[in-house]
Amino acid sequence: GLNGTLNEDAPGINVFPNPTSSFITLSNFNPAHSYSISIKNILGNTIISQTTKGKERASINVEQLPSGIYFVMAESDGVSVVKKFVKK
Repeated sequence: GLNGTLNEDAPGINVFPNPTSSFITLSNFNPAHSYSISIKNILGNTIISQTTKGKERASINVEQLPSGIYFVMAESDGVSVVKKFVKK
């Protein structure tokens, strides 16, 4: 499942568009940090994972995912932000 602290109202990282049919973009990263990004389904299984460094935003292709509710997690230096999004 999804362990750790879930703070869906965490400041900083934005996820858009939401709902989406093809891509989601995460913005407002600190370019000085690297981020580990993962997309999990409602069961907490990781479906997509990637890392980004030196950028303020990252785009992830979710076109292949079945419609439903997903969580995107961005983790940097042990701090995780989780946002919920809907795949149309």
